[in-house]
Amino acid sequence: MKGKLASLMDILIVFGAPMFIISMAWSGEGNSEEAETKWLKTEIYCGRNIPSGGQVSDAQFADFLNEVVTAEFPIGLTVFDAYGQMEEKSGTIVEQQTKVIVLVHKKSEPDGAKVKRIINEYRSRFGNPQVMQISTPSEPKFYSE
Repeated sequence: MKGKLASLMDILIVFGAPMFIISMAWSGEGNSEEAETKWLKTEIYCGRNIPSGGQVSDAQFADFLNEVVTAEFPIGLTVFDAYGQMEEKSGTIVEQQTKVIVLVHKKSEPDGAKVKRIINEYRSRFGNPQVMQISTPSEPKFYSE
């Protein structure tokens, strides 16, 4: 009996393990985090130094926010002031005031295109200032009213 039980266990391991792995993949469990991500948190760091001189004013940024960013993401966003610095190729450290726009949006081509339009419009409108985008997977939980 012990020999038959051991043989039965060997059969289950040989045939059962691959079927278990296939069923996990089919059900969506065990997939990479990237495949499961439906939302992104995108931060757009908008440098306020204008390369030809001067700085994007609060009023100019408010207009940009209302005319461009809110038009693309009317459901909501967050903006805060920051300080940034970076080293240029020459070794000079450039310091500047920065506005950070935080968007939580669906991971989709249309929303990705909206983010690109925001960045392109900011750079075009203000003479190609420095902009940085960071997008990370997110699992938002929305609480309202």
